[in-house]
Amino acid sequence: MEVPQKRARTCPADDYTEDDGAAASTAAQQQIAELRAELAKCKREHEQVVRDLNRRHAQMVRDLKGSYSDALEWAYTVKAIPRDHWLEKGHTGEYAVAMERLLDRFKRIIKELRK
Repeated sequence: MEVPQKRARTCPADDYTEDDGAAASTAAQQQIAELRAELAKCKREHEQVVRDLNRRHAQMVRDLKGSYSDALEWAYTVKAIPRDHWLEKGHTGEYAVAMERLLDRFKRIIKELRK
């Protein structure tokens, strides 16, 4: 029984004549140039996206700092709301006490966050 033998691979360069090799080299150089141009374009687009994201991030940080400052300012400048205010609005005495406790708790939490 005969076992089929695999054919040895030949070097692709063996099949080319000098003209074919020059054409392949030129085509490869052209493809490399196209790929480099595409890479440069992708890098520019990436840099633009990164700039946009950094700008948005910076704006969000500024907005959050402003919100935090506003909350702290409120915590220290808000005047106590008298119990009569809630009673005049038609709420019960229990409700007025609960609101006083709630506002005091807000102030304490904000002060703790500031530490």
